[in-house]
Amino acid sequence: MNRSAPVPTVVDRFVSMQRRAGNVAVAESMLATGDFLGPLVQRAPVTVQRVALSGDDISALAERMHRAMDRWGTDEEAIFVSLQELDKDAAAIAKLKAAYRTAHAADLESAIRSEMSGTELALALELLGVSGSAVKAAPASDADYKAAARTLHGAMDRLGTDEEAVYSALIPMGRDQMRTAKLSSTYDTEYSGGLTGRGLAADIADEMSSDEAAYALYLLHAPAPRAPTAEVVPGSPGTEEHAGTIPGGKVSVRSGADFTLPSGAAYPGGFTVGYEGALAPDTGWIQFLWSEVVATQADGSSAFVSQGGIPTTKGTMSLTTDPSSPIRTIDSASADDPFYESAGVDIRTPTSTVIYDRPSEFGSIVSAQFDGGATKVVERDHFDQFLVQDYNTVYHTTVVVEWAYTSKTSSTRTTKGGGPGKVSGMPAHFKSVLISLYPKFAYVQ
Repeated sequence: MNRSAPVPTVVDRFVSMQRRAGNVAVAESMLATGDFLGPLVQRAPVTVQRVALSGDDISALAERMHRAMDRWGTDEEAIFVSLQELDKDAAAIAKLKAAYRTAHAADLESAIRSEMSGTELALALELLGVSGSAVKAAPASDADYKAAARTLHGAMDRLGTDEEAVYSALIPMGRDQMRTAKLSSTYDTEYSGGLTGRGLAADIADEMSSDEAAYALYLLHAPAPRAPTAEVVPGSPGTEEHAGTIPGGKVSVRSGADFTLPSGAAYPGGFTVGYEGALAPDTGWIQFLWSEVVATQADGSSAFVSQGGIPTTKGTMSLTTDPSSPIRTIDSASADDPFYESAGVDIRTPTSTVIYDRPSEFGSIVSAQFDGGATKVVERDHFDQFLVQDYNTVYHTTVVVEWAYTSKTSSTRTTKGGGPGKVSGMPAHFKSVLISLYPKFAYVQ
């Protein structure tokens, strides 16, 4: 849309802000459904209905656990988070044991016992349904929260942190943000800000190693398992630009996707980025964005356009003038959650999550270049999507949307999606942006 319109409506102003959150469609959807809260939009909590893990999902968990043990130094946290997916369900546990034996000719419980000991072994066996009572029920009273806070403080206020005691105290919170907020508040009150004086999260980060802290802070700060949502009516699915797999799941990027909002507003030629797999409730997309505008003059010379102060739901962003050093932001319509699905347009089922986007161009910036004598203006929006499963970044996709203008009103838009594909973590230059904008999500690896 053209931000230079002389009398913008409330819808226009909100859409303008959402444009740089990557989602013009989000604004109309929220307004149409009565969820408009200014730049901060949150959904009512809903109950997550998990589905039975498929054979592929069980095999993926078995492989994840094997990788955690078939290495120099066991990755205990990968074992814990994998076993949590089973919810102590006897049938699922039996299937996991069978899948592990089939794939690796070994008994899973015996393998765990050979790799772990002490409190870490006790916690793993408890999550495997063998024995143990360290993981309590969800807290139901102030006394329960004080007991959990006491466990946490005692686990860290000693020579050598008892990591498993920390996990055992945090797992019952179920990543419910009301519970974890109350636990943090209780801890801070009971122990005057804890060991660091800056609270529970700071104590965890200070007392635990990187992998241990990542898992603990995931339990403390990560969103609860996501529930199914359907915020668009899909039309033509468009063209698949990229496809890939991860253990137990598939990834797809499509361009030219048409969709309609509940309000009836149609958005042709957008793009979608999706994941399919039964671990979907604990899987989501973080989308990064940077933009460039190049103006060509009558003499054939070209230059990047420099402009800052472009509004987003997370402050402002600037156009990139050096593509080798992009100025990135995170494309989320939520002020406190970087995942696109937290407030953006998506369709989520118990076994999939697909994000929809159809960015609009910088109309006023483009017009200003032609007013200044430009004969051609090109805008490119660069999107990087990272698939995060639990606290691990496992896949990276890209989308570039380009508008080539030969006049203020004549342009050609193209969209191209691609890899690179599987990754073993979020690259540092993306992670630094994530931490700066959403510090609670520093646990993402």
